Amino acid sequence: MKNMLTNGLLEGYTKGNAENITRGNFEGKRSIVVTNAGTYHDEWFVTSYSGGGQELVNTPSGSYTRLYGGGTPKLEELSKLNITAQDVNSYLKKMILKLKNTTRLTTDNIPKPDEKWQYSYKVTGKHEFTDVVTATEIITYGGVEVHVHAFILCPIL
Repeated sequence: MKNMLTNGLLEGYTKGNAENITRGNFEGKRSIVVTNAGTYHDEWFVTSYSGGGQELVNTPSGSYTRLYGGGTPKLEELSKLNITAQDVNSYLKKMILKLKNTTRLTTDNIPKPDEKWQYSYKVTGKHEFTDVVTATEIITYGGVEVHVHAFILCPIL
């Protein structure tokens, strides 16, 4: 499950292998990765700076979902820092590619700062009876929070 979530995210979102979709009245993106290890399906709905989505994974060992929501502050706030939502998104992709399967899963990951940038992923809850994990991913720039995603990871039974 962990490898499929990571590899699907790397192949889909970080490489830009996504297509436009409409679900209800919502315009979004979708990425589907199918390998011998299983199927990864991600759909996300984001305006210029905020939104969320759901990843679904089906592997021989089971099916899982990872829900996420959040984004960046309003564009005016980012401009006060002389950065853009694209700068934040580029840094996020850089960190996902660098950290691979050591983040966005079931353990904390707080690497050293990268000049003014700082990435952190902190598990906020582990509910072993239901196998649910909650976590928060935060990026700061110059000590100011410029990205947040809240995550819920759980099996589909």
